[in-house]
Parts: sequence; C-alpha cells; structure tokens
Amino acid sequence: VSKVMMIALLVLILALAVNSILLSGAGEGLKFYLVPDFEKVSEIGIGNIVSAAMNQSFFTLSLGIAAMEIFGSYMTKDNTLPACFSYGVEPDQGPALIFITLPNVFVNMAGGRIWGTLFFLFMTFACFSTIIAVFENIISFCIDMFKISRTKSVIINAVIILIASLPCVF
Repeated sequence: VSKVMMIALLVLILALAVNSILLSGAGEGLKFYLVPDFEKVSEIGIGNIVSAAMNQSFFTLSLGIAAMEIFGSYMTKDNTLPACFSYGVEPDQGPALIFITLPNVFVNMAGGRIWGTLFFLFMTFACFSTIIAVFENIISFCIDMFKISRTKSVIINAVIILIASLPCVF
C-alpha cells in the first residue's frame, strides 16, 4: 500500500507544482524560494543561518537515511531504490501552510475537491509509513534479540509503547 500511495502522492505533488507555477504571483513565489535575501541574512546573521540549515539538513537526512536503511534491509538485490503569494499567505508560517495554502490551491483548481481529498488521503498514508519506519527499529530489535516472532514482537512493543505513552496523554 505504501509503495502505491507514495507514487500517487508524488504524482499529485507534481501536478500541484505545475498548477502552482501557472498561478498569478507564482513568479514572486519562485523568487522567494530560489533567490537569497541578503538583507535578511545580515539581519539574522550568517552563523545563525548556517546553523539552522545544518540542523535542518541533519534532521532531514537522518530521518531519510534511517527510513531507507530500515525498509532497504527487507529488499532483495533485484530492487533499487509557490502558491503562497497567489493567495496572500505568508510563506514563513511553517507546517501550517499545508492546511492554509493547499486548500486555497485546491479550491481554485479544476476538480479541486477530488485533488484535495486525494492529497490529504495520500499524506495520511505518508504519515503512517513514517510511523511504521520508526517502530520497525524496535520491532526488528526484539525479533533479533529475543528470537521471537514478528507478531509477538508487535504485541509486546505495542503494550510497552502504550503504557510508556500514558504520562504524555495525561
């Protein structure tokens, strides 16, 4: 399911990117994304920017590489591995952009409700695949360390994680 959903999400993101580039104000969005603002660099400080970029790179690469290692370990050798400015949304809103900008883009696209529904459905599956990747380390460790079946490892770890998560819930 993940393989099909991730490919579908990629296709949908490409369609969304093409649609976004064709919107009015897309040039300003591309400029914001691709052209450095040296006034902002001097205001924030080059050291802070380099540090933030390195932190982001480290976080992203560590997650990506870990996920590739986890899922890659199960593969055989035969397998290989701008719309903000158009709608007046500030591009520095962070993760909230997905819930502000994209609905505006989908509303103004032909068949937008279908595209939006598919996008958020695929994003849900992307989230689940990330959760699977994170917990696969724990499951695999138990299987290898204690020589138990996958089913037993999943059940034992589910109970432990559920109990260990209760302080966060309360």
